Amino acid sequence: MKKIIVVFFCTFTFLSLHAQDYQYKNYDWEKQPVNYTPTAEDERQNAVGLMDKRAIEFIYDDKGQLQTYYTNHIIVKIITQSAIEDFNKVYVPVRDDNDIIDLKARSISKDGVIKEVDKNSIKKIDNLEDKGAFQIFAIDGLEAGSEIEYFYTLKYEKSYYGAEILQSDYPKKSVELEIISPWNLVYLTHSYNGFPELKSDTSLAHKNRLYAKGVDIPALKSEDFATYTSNLMRVEYTLGMNLSRSRARLFDWAQAGDTYYSVFDPDAKVSGDIKKFLKKADISGNTDKDKIFALDNYLKKNIAVKDVDDPDFSDLKKIMVNKYANETGMVKLYIAALQTMGYNWELVLTSDREKKRFDRDFESWDFLQHELVYLPDQNIYLAPTVDYTRNGLIPYEWTNNDGLYIKKITIGDVSHGLASVKSIPSTDYTQNRDDLYINFNFDGNFDMLHSHIKHVMTGYILGQIGAYYDLMTDENKAKLDDQLMKFMGQDSKVSNLKVTNDIYNDVPNHPFTMEGDIDISSLIDNAGNKYLFKVGAVIGPQDEMYNAEKRENPIENDYNHGYHREITFNIPDGYTINNLSDINMDVALVEDGEETSYFHSHYTLDGKTVKIVINEDYKKINYNIDQFPAFQKVINASADFNKVVLVMQKN
Repeated sequence: MKKIIVVFFCTFTFLSLHAQDYQYKNYDWEKQPVNYTPTAEDERQNAVGLMDKRAIEFIYDDKGQLQTYYTNHIIVKIITQSAIEDFNKVYVPVRDDNDIIDLKARSISKDGVIKEVDKNSIKKIDNLEDKGAFQIFAIDGLEAGSEIEYFYTLKYEKSYYGAEILQSDYPKKSVELEIISPWNLVYLTHSYNGFPELKSDTSLAHKNRLYAKGVDIPALKSEDFATYTSNLMRVEYTLGMNLSRSRARLFDWAQAGDTYYSVFDPDAKVSGDIKKFLKKADISGNTDKDKIFALDNYLKKNIAVKDVDDPDFSDLKKIMVNKYANETGMVKLYIAALQTMGYNWELVLTSDREKKRFDRDFESWDFLQHELVYLPDQNIYLAPTVDYTRNGLIPYEWTNNDGLYIKKITIGDVSHGLASVKSIPSTDYTQNRDDLYINFNFDGNFDMLHSHIKHVMTGYILGQIGAYYDLMTDENKAKLDDQLMKFMGQDSKVSNLKVTNDIYNDVPNHPFTMEGDIDISSLIDNAGNKYLFKVGAVIGPQDEMYNAEKRENPIENDYNHGYHREITFNIPDGYTINNLSDINMDVALVEDGEETSYFHSHYTLDGKTVKIVINEDYKKINYNIDQFPAFQKVINASADFNKVVLVMQKN
């Protein structure tokens, strides 16, 4: 969501505050850089960061308005040829309202030859991969052993809170962060994932300075079952006090409660319009849950959310007429509608835990990134601005996390928002299912398998399919159906397919069910007088974690989930299978006597009928690094089963 700042939090203009030059105004690089000689450890890397120096400075301009200056100075040593492609282009993030005050870049060859980048070669891209605007330039002539160096200073409007990510996928020798502010503005910081805490000093007259330096920051590699970005070293900062006014804490949870409540609380003047809107929408249901979900579905089908700051898009009367809203307007509409329907509501603000986990102890509004509406009496969460979420299922990145709950409190004729930090629970593994029921028949020549399949998906495993399936064209439905039904092999020939999408129906867990017949030949091979049945491939490709490298990140699943598979077939007359025991697997991660992750596979033999039952469940999201070996075995169990081949031998 857009950061909400209200006027009374502004730092005001004081005649006694004079405009000052920012500290890094005359900052420059070394005229004659000394080429760094890599150590033996450095030589094992693709690249090594020699310097990452950052300074965030808040100063008053000549009009008494607060401005932010941001300086970043980078030096990287290229160790291998393969690193050149990663570093031969530099991307400088810019804002719509910013000015690039300074920007310089150069390369230093291994022989000490300096080549500076021509500023005329710098290009601007307004929106790079939906990440915003960037200034981009290339650094030519790089080779193994050379260095790239660049620094820039940006100027933009006041920034009351934010974060700096200081670690990357390559090691850094030195990382410095400095935050400078006028004497009256006291910023607070907190470091995460091992970066040193910033300390204040008095080295600058009439200014506050916070500083920290990290030495020999290791690379952090991306790993499966981990939240990479949130595990990187970073620093959060927020304006804590304006001493020109008082020593009262700014931007804490209590003020967030009042501020966000004032934005989203429905205006009584529109209650009549909301009632007419709901009557026309004909929201109905047998239970409160049915009615709430019906409202959620109606609003998401009929009101489009646009990323615009136009006030018309947050004006409830205009939203109901024009059928367009921005994020703020959509949340306001949900709250107004739910309140009119007689439901108690709470606004919940949280972060994406894959980017950074909500920290209840460091009170910064930078964690207030996403909005939920919580209905405490029904214990239902809604995500108004996320179109594909339905039936109380919210983005999983916002669950298993803390959030700021803002509750309406009325004393006399005055209402305000009471804020408290509480957890946002994750869904149970039984709600996120991928269940498979398959019956196989061998044809007489053993060159084709005939099967009847029922595939049931629910919750997060279903993803966005359920919300959008009914809106797709028949052609796109057919393409998706074909893709989903070919999990056993691309030679699958699908027929008699029936798809049932219960996302809008009052059915437990709102499943998406695909049932039909599949003929496939790639699951069976001839080996002389034997036939090989690749029964493991029936469950489709699986994640593998056979890598022996040392684990760096704690384990974090996306969500709790599970898989149930039933595979049934008859052994052809005249044949036996002597390795059915290969099917049996029991691998589990056990905590305090409870299996919290496991893979269990067993078979039964009734005459010539073989039935295989597999249960693979993940009941917990987070595990410590020391639990990784046990977790790894569970993951690899499904990959091991995927390789099981049954040998059918003639009697």
